[in-house]
Amino acid sequence: MSVQEAPEYSKRSARAIHYPLAKQIAARGGVVGAFPLIRRNPESFAIYLLSLVSMLGPQHVGIGSDHSGLPSSALSGYHDYPRVAAALAEGGLQDAEVAAVMGGNHLRVLQQAIAV
Repeated sequence: MSVQEAPEYSKRSARAIHYPLAKQIAARGGVVGAFPLIRRNPESFAIYLLSLVSMLGPQHVGIGSDHSGLPSSALSGYHDYPRVAAALAEGGLQDAEVAAVMGGNHLRVLQQAIAV
């Protein structure tokens, strides 16, 4: 999912959401999952994730979970995740924040949903 500032986001991607909606998701404790589309490599994807973290907070950003079927991807597979994590750390995130973005946030929301 990508966060778009422009209201015409739906013309760009069926999965894209606009910034006000992303902020609402974060305000309710949710997670916005980012897809590695239109990024050159895992490090450029991490830069995009860092921009989302700066907008939404590290507890509300994750990696989109359904990579199969993407027309192109900065990640050639899950084996690229360590490169993303390293780039997030190099970008200034603390270890706990990197862990949250890399999957911990999704796990937190799933555990909360299951508990209900």
